[in-house]
Amino acid sequence: YANEELLVVLSGRPTLRTPDGERELAAGEVVAFPAGREGGHAVDNESDEPVRYLVVSTMRAPEINEFPEQGTFWVRDYEPGRDAPEGALDIDGLRPS
Repeated sequence: YANEELLVVLSGRPTLRTPDGERELAAGEVVAFPAGREGGHAVDNESDEPVRYLVVSTMRAPEINEFPEQGTFWVRDYEPGRDAPEGALDIDGLRPS
């Protein structure tokens, strides 16, 4: 919800899922995701070849990620790139390593 992101496909054919639907991407494609629910996305590899992509983020905190398929949210209140504070849990409810 807090961060804008930019995805650059370096190789392969990843499948992008957004609130507008699903589509296959190709090497060289660039996709921008605005902050907020409308920028929600997931990237999967449904092909037989490796996929490589770069994601650039505004890296703001706090951040909330919504996972509508599971009906769950993940909240991070510390800055990305920093060590998780004592007692923090990762997206699966486990302590970050």
